[in-house]
Amino acid sequence: MSVAASVESRGTYDRLTAEEIAAELRLPVVVALDSTPSTLDVAHELAAAGAPSGTLVLADEQTAGRGRGGNRWRSTRGEGIWLTIVERELDPTVLSLLALRLGIAAAEALDPLAPAGIRVKWPNDLYVGGGKLAGILVEARWRDATPEWIAVGMGVNVRAPADVPNASGLRHGVERVAALARLVPALRDAAARRGALDEGE
Repeated sequence: MSVAASVESRGTYDRLTAEEIAAELRLPVVVALDSTPSTLDVAHELAAAGAPSGTLVLADEQTAGRGRGGNRWRSTRGEGIWLTIVERELDPTVLSLLALRLGIAAAEALDPLAPAGIRVKWPNDLYVGGGKLAGILVEARWRDATPEWIAVGMGVNVRAPADVPNASGLRHGVERVAALARLVPALRDAAARRGALDEGE
């Protein structure tokens, strides 16, 4: 499916339209897709076409979600949050630690919704107990020596996939939109921070 076709077929996400999610989260653009190979790819194409900082791409299913080191991320329909956020206002000196900063922020945001405390596993994974809850992948696109934008991709198991060993999920009954309301502002705030990690993170 082309990005253009995907954008034209904006749908709903847990009964909310893309426009309703954008208003709730105070985002300029939300694209809600039924299925896509990767929200990262869609986000990069939208950013290349001028999509503003804060553009959010959501998919009910990813058929080729990717993780760090070329690993695949299992993205079953309706079972998790599969998203990418475009950000443009960046401090290039912090890109090397950005995945960790985002992981810490995501863990703090989702912790109240998890069945036990969330811990961050270097450099970009979140775990509950011995099971993987989420992963973060940050991809930058550069113009000369300056990042023109980054795409922050994240997959969160709202429900642990039964056929994936060592996977975990959020508490029973947590809805995706409730997790999004906590997660997206935390990720955006972390991406906008300047300077090194401090003791408050």
